[in-house]
Amino acid sequence: MSELKHTEGPWTLRPLNKELGEYEIVGPHHNDDTGESEYIAIVCGGLPESEANARLIAAATELLEGLWETHAALCLGSPEYVGSGLWRRNRAAIAKATGEDG
Repeated sequence: MSELKHTEGPWTLRPLNKELGEYEIVGPHHNDDTGESEYIAIVCGGLPESEANARLIAAATELLEGLWETHAALCLGSPEYVGSGLWRRNRAAIAKATGEDG
């Protein structure tokens, strides 16, 4: 996998105001006690899917790692995978997540 430029995971979802659908996602070095900030994202509320959006963002590092490992294993063990539509979609998703697409 190319050198990662994002904050290492795991990222943690923390509700700010569940009624309003507001959540924050923080990195592993975030510490309220010491004041060390490692904010990844804040999902502003108002949408019925705000919590689902926040959960997806919080899972991003694990999803990318899993996709990359699966992609690499399929490239090695399944010649028909390489160049397939699934291969192209997976490569495009990895490129988008890592900034390789532009």
